[in-house]
Amino acid sequence: MRNNFLLIVLIMALIPLTSYSQDNKKKQFTVAGVVIDKTGEPLPGTTIYVKNAPGVGTSADMDGKFSIKVDANQILVIQAIGMKSIEKLVTKDEMTLKVTLEEDSQSLDEVVVVGYGVQKKVNLTGSVTSINFADQTEGRPIMSVSSALSGLAAGMNVTQASGQPGSDGATIRVRGNGTFNTNSPLVLVDGIEWSMDNVNPNDIESISVLKDAASTAIYGTRAANGVILITTKSGKGKPQISYSYSGVVQMPYNNLSFVSDYARYMGLVNEACDNVNTKGIFSQESIDRWRAASADPNGLNEYGVPNYVAYPNTDWFDEVFDTGYSQEHNLSVSGSSEKVKYMLSLGYLDNQGVMNRWNLDSSTQKINFRTNLEAKIVKWMTVGTRLYGQKQDYGMANISNGFKYLYQTTPGVYPGEPNYWGRAALASEESSNANNIFGQMAGATGFNTVWRLNASVYGIITPYKGLNIEGTFNYSPTFTDKSSYSRQNGYWDYVTDQRVSESALENASITNTSARTWRQSAEILVRYNTTIKKDHDLGALLGYSAQEYYSKSFAVSRKGATDWTLNELSTYETLVSSSSSAPAKWGLLSYFGRVNYGYKGRYLFEANLRADASSRFGVNQRWGYFPSFSGGWRISEESFMQGASDYLSNLKLRVSWGKTGNNSTGNYDWQANYATGNVVIDGEGTKGLVRKKLSNDKLHWESTATTDIGLDFGFFNNRLTGEIDYYNKYTSDILYHPELYLSMGVVGSAPENLGEVRNRVVHFILTWNHRPGKDFEHRVGMNFSFNANKVMKFKGELQKYWTYDAQGNKVSYVNNFSDVSESGFGGYICEGRQLGETYMYKVYRGSGEGYTGGAVDIHAGPKDGMIRTKEDMVWVQAMIDSGYSFGGMKTVAKDQLWYGDILYADSNGDMNYGDTNDRDFSGHTSVPKFNLGFNCAFSYKNIDFSMLWSGAFGHYLNWNTDYYNSTLVSHGYGIIEHIADNHYFFDPSNPDDPRTNQWGKYPRLTYGTTYNNRIQSDWNEYKADYFKLKNIQIGYTLPQRISSKFFVSKLRAFVSMDNILTITSYPGLDPEIGTEIGYPLMRQISFGGQITF
Repeated sequence: MRNNFLLIVLIMALIPLTSYSQDNKKKQFTVAGVVIDKTGEPLPGTTIYVKNAPGVGTSADMDGKFSIKVDANQILVIQAIGMKSIEKLVTKDEMTLKVTLEEDSQSLDEVVVVGYGVQKKVNLTGSVTSINFADQTEGRPIMSVSSALSGLAAGMNVTQASGQPGSDGATIRVRGNGTFNTNSPLVLVDGIEWSMDNVNPNDIESISVLKDAASTAIYGTRAANGVILITTKSGKGKPQISYSYSGVVQMPYNNLSFVSDYARYMGLVNEACDNVNTKGIFSQESIDRWRAASADPNGLNEYGVPNYVAYPNTDWFDEVFDTGYSQEHNLSVSGSSEKVKYMLSLGYLDNQGVMNRWNLDSSTQKINFRTNLEAKIVKWMTVGTRLYGQKQDYGMANISNGFKYLYQTTPGVYPGEPNYWGRAALASEESSNANNIFGQMAGATGFNTVWRLNASVYGIITPYKGLNIEGTFNYSPTFTDKSSYSRQNGYWDYVTDQRVSESALENASITNTSARTWRQSAEILVRYNTTIKKDHDLGALLGYSAQEYYSKSFAVSRKGATDWTLNELSTYETLVSSSSSAPAKWGLLSYFGRVNYGYKGRYLFEANLRADASSRFGVNQRWGYFPSFSGGWRISEESFMQGASDYLSNLKLRVSWGKTGNNSTGNYDWQANYATGNVVIDGEGTKGLVRKKLSNDKLHWESTATTDIGLDFGFFNNRLTGEIDYYNKYTSDILYHPELYLSMGVVGSAPENLGEVRNRVVHFILTWNHRPGKDFEHRVGMNFSFNANKVMKFKGELQKYWTYDAQGNKVSYVNNFSDVSESGFGGYICEGRQLGETYMYKVYRGSGEGYTGGAVDIHAGPKDGMIRTKEDMVWVQAMIDSGYSFGGMKTVAKDQLWYGDILYADSNGDMNYGDTNDRDFSGHTSVPKFNLGFNCAFSYKNIDFSMLWSGAFGHYLNWNTDYYNSTLVSHGYGIIEHIADNHYFFDPSNPDDPRTNQWGKYPRLTYGTTYNNRIQSDWNEYKADYFKLKNIQIGYTLPQRISSKFFVSKLRAFVSMDNILTITSYPGLDPEIGTEIGYPLMRQISFGGQITF
């Protein structure tokens, strides 16, 4: 049924293309010519078309030559990038042309997409970055649009937290985190709110990033975190059919290996036990037997099983991750005539990922189609439609279980195969915690399909010159259907070669889930633009918008299968549960306007005002008003700057101020919520309505006020261009959700307007574009941004101090940290600190001197904070004897405070080194302060090359995750390789032990918990700076003189590589991902081609 629906939609989209007839052709003749620059060099690729006759045009070849059929007295328009276009009247007396184009200031006439319209870049008064996405990503296989934006815009931080297919979208922050809630920018695709990762990258023409309030205030409530405008391709010129293909080889970008030698692993576990005075778990006989069997992997045990199976040494990272193969296909048809513009595209992406062994499917497949169609019905009326649809399937492997159990296993488990998964080979000594990761991932299968549709119809009327009225209606439903059912899954003992367990039909279950969301909107725009007496440019916009969102879901579960091959809900015997969510609905009503004024192209002014009403607030708090004002001064156009015109092409000063809003709270948060619960009435227990959440009818808009000062410049005919911006963003009345504790239990409070955050940003953009000759062209660009973030108001100031009695003696220590802070953003939210700043212990760093008698020197002891030598331990004992303690411990012993333990500083002077009151803010966060992007490209004749780098600096990651970067050892859990290789070991009773490593990088191994070497401290704090080579590509385009013989206008082949290199000192999986251990980012090598007819 869904396939029929898709077919119907495509047929309907194609009907308008066949419903018009061409005008009768007039008598034509051929005009030929050549296009050159002022030096006489030909200009290949120059566009030549007939004015007011869309679709009639051609391009100059590699020698600048062209020919075109025209009618007498028609006008030819000749234009090339970076050159001034000219118009030429065609007559029969001049059928051979020699056209010379002059170089133009490259960026002055560039048109940039802004809120509800377009503007010349030179006339912008706000901070906008325009990305020519189609050119900068040509040929690059893109799995998600959001991650492809990394490094392309100043002031925009892009981090990808996962490489999992279907969940590989990036987190985007425009000019920092400004609120405690969502900090994601508003994304509009052709003016409609939509996820950028649900757009086919091949359909995108350009992307504009609106960063200051002058640019974003026109979007009011949704624009506090910036706005990203995506414009898709439209039909233009003669009809074209284009097809592209990419074949992608994928592999994990990085990995973290666990010890895979089981004999070594057992020895390390026993060492950890001995370190805390506990008997070893594994016998020496077992360790020796494993070593002997591993030396003869093809030998047989007593059951005839090969040693490599019966005595496994499994590298689980190597087993779980594999090389993946993906592919992408895109087909498009586009063109235009005098009355119709059309663009149709069909795309298919099969992203297999790198976790697909044994058919444990972690892949995703997308089928995309798009129809952009516009028709001029009469001279003053244009109608159009933008229709986009997507079907996406997600693999059903339990990926989260894969990473949950990645460390909850040991090398002594043989992987096995489906329904014959291995278990711990040394079952008599190993723990049941030693899981088989594949067995944990393979318990269920099924399907997970999402259908998305984004359909817009619009009409534009132009009653008279300069005035147009546009109306748009959009309908965007998303349907999710998921069925998860058990599959036959069992375990095998590979030592004795016999079945251990097998899943039973009566325990098999199925869960079907259906979710539906709808978004519909209507907009009316009135635009007017005019020029008065040549010097006064005036523009105005009035608009109305209404949006409505609606969602609901349903789920049902049954158990007791009748057969493993029957996977319909009705074939399961017993109903377990069924549930449906209450329909959720909210709406937004808006009025907005804008006025632009320019005087002689030198003095520019813009004002915006938007009024939004959100149903998420009470009746008296629904309306929010968001104004902005901006001005620009084109200094380069002043008469006193004429002397600099030989080298200065553009110099413009911009200033703006504005206010935007945020309604990021629940749909009904301002209201009280009730639910059925146990109540007591007259001493008797009964069922009744219980208040679950309090109300707050004063809840109102969160608002952000911003000020921006910017300078745009261009030199040498705008070959060199750049921008410098200083930005101050202040967010107040932040929507915050506290917990309210009552004597009868915990009741959720209504959110409050509490908190203020300030961001100060400087960003810089520099670009060089040059074409020194017909065969060579190059482009170099870089962008840089700095962001300083601070919480100005939250729950009060952090106070830490001693109280004293009348004699000046310390009485008690006051620390209100828990009252005035809350965890968030990878750290804590606290007044006066950065968002997400780490609050942690500081390692004690002594002078390195020991104890020689007398009064103990409290500044002596180990230099790096770890008890490494006997001299260190003597000092520790002397401190304890003098009344000091370490983490509350006052005993030197293996199971308490011992060699290889870390000491923490006593910051509050209470004689207890490393108690909770010694924690303090580090001054560091996991959010980068500096972001850098660098790109370069050049082409020589038919060869093109491009490279993109992205970097983030000025941030730290506190990586102390158990089993990945801590020395905790547990029965049945893995031991990470880098700690196994370089941890501390010293036995004072046997200093010649071959395992001795007194200068190990990591503390001693400990079984269970003793003195805490795992707490969050600066011992595990790492600089997370990185600079990544995100993409490098080389391509070759077949010369047009050859391809044209095969009726091909363009044929290009390419090789592209992604995530090739990371320069960093961070030891974890990837500094871009952070401290979380999950699906790794993927290194990709792609081969492909593009052909256009």
